[in-house]
Amino acid sequence: MSAHDDNNDTPRMPSISGRIESLEDLSLRTGDQRLRQVHELYELERVPSVRMRMSERAWADTFDVMGVPREFVEDQYTIVIRDKHLGHEVIFNPLRSRRTSPIIGPDPAELIEQERALAGCRWCDSAGWMEKGMWADEFGEVWSEDGRFVARANWARMAPVSGMVIGDEKSHNLLRLSRGDFLSMFRLAERYVRKALEVRPRARFFIVFLNGGPKSAGSVAHAHLQIVGKEGGRHFGYAENILTSCPADYWERVQSAHQNVALDLTDGRCVAWVNLAPVKEKDVTVVAPTLQDGALMIYTLLQTLIGRGTSNYSLAVILSPEYVTASVDKRFSKWPPVLMRWVDRGDSRSKHSDVGAMELFASTVVATDPFVVAGWLRESLNS
Repeated sequence: MSAHDDNNDTPRMPSISGRIESLEDLSLRTGDQRLRQVHELYELERVPSVRMRMSERAWADTFDVMGVPREFVEDQYTIVIRDKHLGHEVIFNPLRSRRTSPIIGPDPAELIEQERALAGCRWCDSAGWMEKGMWADEFGEVWSEDGRFVARANWARMAPVSGMVIGDEKSHNLLRLSRGDFLSMFRLAERYVRKALEVRPRARFFIVFLNGGPKSAGSVAHAHLQIVGKEGGRHFGYAENILTSCPADYWERVQSAHQNVALDLTDGRCVAWVNLAPVKEKDVTVVAPTLQDGALMIYTLLQTLIGRGTSNYSLAVILSPEYVTASVDKRFSKWPPVLMRWVDRGDSRSKHSDVGAMELFASTVVATDPFVVAGWLRESLNS
């Protein structure tokens, strides 16, 4: 069996001598010293599966689903990618993207609109939850200059500092949010952090996160950011895991490794890369000098990904302590000021997408090649 891209083109043999264009190409270059930066961080292995044989009837059904030559199905292999420091393991099989699954329901952006029309939205109502003074932290609410967005307390606290950013009815649908409104939300999130520090000056560890799409682990469809912050000597779990498991210059090494195989992107201010060991189908990391710079790049990339079928995603923005307080923290001395991790969790209308037991308790299984995703995004930044 040979690799193919995410557009269901005919599977092809890898190009070993030329530019690396797929995980298949990369898996066949494990001894290439020019890829030393990659091999220092990641293990790649091309593993043949147990041979399979099908009856004629089974093959007829399988071809309807896969649409590839029979030998590609009966003699499969997987590519296993493992982050040596974090232990995160990914199993890639390009055939998995060939599976056809019924797309249930309307376009995800339209679904959000239909749900609002059916059930209404208290966050869209200026006389509802957008009313000033509904609830607030002790340092008050933070409103945008045009009065369309507010950053205020999250009434279901998730951390000692716990807030959210919401906007008016024009900003309800995250999949249709304008660039200006998207940036306004992040601008207000930063102002909220600064206000929180007035009453909690020892709070150095902050994360801003965003869940987007109809299936987004949230009870409210209205577009909103969450902000969490805490004091003490430890950041939140993901950051702490990297600090304890990886070398101090881990992010510099990861960036260099992705540049080594041309999975990196830049808009002149920020640097991003499509992760070689994704946690789900499409997985992008952005390092930025400021929260606003990072939000601008994420928005640009997100428009391309929505055009390629993204409808259900999560974004986490980890702020370094030095970015938040301008104080020296040796543990984070080599961290970027703003680190963003964006993950597409799968088409919300497809039965076999999103996260399942395999991802939660074993290894991540993906069908989308990072090299294909990088090609899409590079076009968007160069256009």
